[in-house]
Amino acid sequence: MSALLTPRAAARPMSAQRTRQLITLVRDYGVVVVLAGLCVTFSAATSGFLTSDNLRNLLEQSAEPGLLACGMTAVIIAGEFDLSVGAILGFGGVICAIVTNASTPVLGIAAALAAGAALGVINGVIVSRTGVHSFLVTLATQFVFVGAAIYLTHGTDNVRIDATGFAQLSDGTFGTLQYKAWIALTGFIIMWLVLRESRLGKRIHALGGNAAAARTVGIRVHRVRVAVFALSGVFAAIAGVLVASDATVAQADGGIGTEFVAITAVIIGGTSIAGGRGSVWRTFTAVLLLAVIANGLNLLYINATYDQLVQGAIILAAVLTDARIKSVSRGPR
Repeated sequence: MSALLTPRAAARPMSAQRTRQLITLVRDYGVVVVLAGLCVTFSAATSGFLTSDNLRNLLEQSAEPGLLACGMTAVIIAGEFDLSVGAILGFGGVICAIVTNASTPVLGIAAALAAGAALGVINGVIVSRTGVHSFLVTLATQFVFVGAAIYLTHGTDNVRIDATGFAQLSDGTFGTLQYKAWIALTGFIIMWLVLRESRLGKRIHALGGNAAAARTVGIRVHRVRVAVFALSGVFAAIAGVLVASDATVAQADGGIGTEFVAITAVIIGGTSIAGGRGSVWRTFTAVLLLAVIANGLNLLYINATYDQLVQGAIILAAVLTDARIKSVSRGPR
């Protein structure tokens, strides 16, 4: 009897291994396949999609949400969430506007980045010291940061930037792309290097994989957690500077809601919502995917509601894939 069952029993591990490999391929490259498929579909459906102007527009429109998603990738890999990035975007823009009007754009930008880092540190310290989940902490600090930004505007909710040429920060071009697209691409490269090559990146992955085990091997998890929130705050502040430069007006609550776009891109990009695993290049691809969906539907004059419907379906597929990977990794119970 045991001899008869042996081939079948031996086949089970092989089948599970093939299933695991297939699901991993879907997680790692599914977003690329979907992006390519949509590009082919929209190119066939409308002549306006595959033009140099439209493709350049896609990259440039992805700059600000891309920067938010870039910072969010590190946060989620660390096993945390940051719902305050939209508020930090607005706060950073307001700080940049106030300091720029009082001095120079360079000092304004530096002040915005410092403010973003400081707000990120506040998030990290509260999460680390209280043990309250980062979802709840940043949900609360989101309102605090927006309120602080409105206070700085003396209740007007916005600050106009008077500096001549400040708009060039985002609208100026180098080659065929606006500066803001180059800034976003540079941000992705820097974050890729941090997460893949640096000691901090390895600690971020370890923290998200198993915080207790990371602490056991000597990683100072509190410091890593604070650092990752500070990093997210800096990227959000850069996005805030670019948004303010686009409009030459800093809006205190102008970033509210953008945090969900960032989280959406990170999840679609295959980063595990449980932490410990993720990729910046897949987040970058997911940001482009979201831009392509919105752009393609707009060119086809399709209601924007369907944009949200498609995004929701893709998010659900990404979450189910992540859950399936965990299930296969655990093996049969």
